Amino acid sequence: MKRGLVVLGVVFGALLFISPAANAQTLYGIGFNCSLWEFTTAPGGPCLAPNPMRTLCNYCVASPCPPPYAGPLTDELLGDVAVDCLKDTVWVTDGRVLQEYVGDRPCGTPPPCTPLDSFVNPLAPVMGPLTGLGMDETGALTGVPTLWITDGFLIAGISPTGCGAAVVCGPIPVALPVGSVLTDLTWDPNPTPVGPGSLWACDSAGFVHNIVVTCAPPAPSATIVFSFMPPSCGLTAPLTGIAFDLATPGVRSTRAQLYVTDGFVVEYVEVSGGPAAPQFYTPVLCTPTNDYLTGLAYATHGITYGTPRVSARIGSYGQSCSPGPTFGLEWIGEPPGTTSVILVANFQIPGPGFACPPIPALGTSFWVDITRPSLTTVFLPPFALPCVPVPAAIPPGFAAPPGLKVFCQFIFRGMAGGSPVTLDATEGLAFTITAP
Repeated sequence: MKRGLVVLGVVFGALLFISPAANAQTLYGIGFNCSLWEFTTAPGGPCLAPNPMRTLCNYCVASPCPPPYAGPLTDELLGDVAVDCLKDTVWVTDGRVLQEYVGDRPCGTPPPCTPLDSFVNPLAPVMGPLTGLGMDETGALTGVPTLWITDGFLIAGISPTGCGAAVVCGPIPVALPVGSVLTDLTWDPNPTPVGPGSLWACDSAGFVHNIVVTCAPPAPSATIVFSFMPPSCGLTAPLTGIAFDLATPGVRSTRAQLYVTDGFVVEYVEVSGGPAAPQFYTPVLCTPTNDYLTGLAYATHGITYGTPRVSARIGSYGQSCSPGPTFGLEWIGEPPGTTSVILVANFQIPGPGFACPPIPALGTSFWVDITRPSLTTVFLPPFALPCVPVPAAIPPGFAAPPGLKVFCQFIFRGMAGGSPVTLDATEGLAFTITAP
């Protein structure tokens, strides 16, 4: 094992610089009755990963801004959710009001779904109620962070400005199949032959579309360049949500991949229209939902796998896109008598990085592959707190190809009978460095 003592605040920042980065994700879905879900896809693979996580919060909470807050959905096609990876915030719309909420903060403070900004759609006079919402944090097309919105027929880009938003693109009509309307949008940051990125959208007829948007005058346009129907999970029209997997294309997937839902099942699919290549974080193609979802979004939050030795847990906070100013790890339930905390990590290259079944050592189970020379070990002091955050911001310019996995785990050591012993160990955690 490689051993080193570093300052807590830069532990994982240093770790990231000496090793390739990683893969993991969760999804957000919006449903009726003010429900906002964050959830993992169905488990599988050698680790039966990810460990299931489905959390629910109420988004019908007033924000500090004066407009009315987002309300319960009234139609299966209305409303949507989008994620800002750089800020780790979540946007929700009921079709009229757009409201921003806290994502995953260190040790849950403030808690998820705490309301932040809100505003009425500035294009309400010329657009109908919104059916779709997507986020481009980098402003690749417009130069400023952009929420892409649609009412089913028009696409526009708006840039949040606190309790308001500026229109930065459109609105632009889209030529759709007769009788269909767009129901969701998601931004794909991969460059196209004619631009810095594109939009993927789903519609009420059951199709997925790739749309190239041009904002520049004199002729802004939104052109559908490719369409397909999801092939594998028996989805039926209307499709209600779509989310781009920011970890693709990458090491384990030569094509970009998407999540699409009809409200009842989420399907993992290639942008070519075929089934997606399985990933550690999404090993199966079809995931049933807990609620009827009218929108979908992707977040680069960590996932867990395996089980703790006793009860200590590992978690992450913020998002591991690059740059990732909000990202970090945390441990929960440090056992009494801990004298040192050991963070172990390994990586997909040379791989596999994880250990399933776990490797027995030091009186516990290692869910991280401790047999590879790429193993990194970092010693940390105990804190005797219910939850301890370990900041690990990912700086601008950090170069790592998407799709590379990192697997990590905390081990808690103490003394018994004058000899060092392992008191507890967490389950494993995997996360991803993705494009924002």
